Amino acid sequence: MAFHCTAGKNRTGILAALFLFGLGVSKEDIIADYMESNHRINAKEISQKMDEFLKADASGHQLCDERTVQKLGMFFEMRRSWIEAFIEGTNECFGSIESYLQDEIMLDTEALRYIY
Repeated sequence: MAFHCTAGKNRTGILAALFLFGLGVSKEDIIADYMESNHRINAKEISQKMDEFLKADASGHQLCDERTVQKLGMFFEMRRSWIEAFIEGTNECFGSIESYLQDEIMLDTEALRYIY
């Protein structure tokens, strides 16, 4: 199965994490998989290009200040705390990821594991 989005961390990263939890993959392996995007996306290069683009247009006028450019860089990086917050929040709201998958999404994890 293949699915992706622009940066692979928000909706797609969470969907991949849920899928892996459904397969019984360990929390640490799921977090490592989520963090792998930091090695696949050249965030530094993208950030530098954004910096060049946003700081000055063709006439030399500054489009964004340095602080805004730095904030935009967050779109191209992964932080362990983000996936951990998702996992902890889901556990708090639903009791566990497994409960969320089975009771809220109605996913048959046994069937999923059999298929994959």
